[in-house]
Amino acid sequence: MHRCAKRLIAVAVVVCLPVAAVAQIPADGSDTRQISVQLAQIQRALERIADSLEGQLDGQRLDLMLKRLEVSERRVAPLEEQVRKAQAERSLLRDREERARLQLSEMADRIAAGELELTDSEAEAAVAQMELDLDQLRARISELDGQLVGLENELTRVREEIRDWQDYVDRELAGR
Repeated sequence: MHRCAKRLIAVAVVVCLPVAAVAQIPADGSDTRQISVQLAQIQRALERIADSLEGQLDGQRLDLMLKRLEVSERRVAPLEEQVRKAQAERSLLRDREERARLQLSEMADRIAAGELELTDSEAEAAVAQMELDLDQLRARISELDGQLVGLENELTRVREEIRDWQDYVDRELAGR
């Protein structure tokens, strides 16, 4: 039988006991002391049951809070990995951008010095292609910068959420 059902049955039995005790009261009023003692015992039993149920409820709340904390903590590692990958890709692209910029500058200097045997249209096409490649690298770097900002904001939000849950759990534990 499910735990909650067992508890409800136990509570129902305990709640019904006072009714049974009252039903057994003699009509002449004798044994009132015995009935008072029984009612006091029933009251103490009900108080213990209520305390027990409250303790179980507190435990269940704490379990739920800890599970929520665990779920939040599990989100951190994948976000950190995404940030690392995006940073690594951005670093690689920045290196490529620097090399492409230097190659473009070198090509322009060599064309201006007449060191390359290219027609004007070939030289313009080569420079235009290098500039296009450089612009594409810069666009991808810019895109990664935006992704990184979003990932870092999400990571910060999740870490704050974890701290908030940890603080809440600590307060709940301190209040016990």
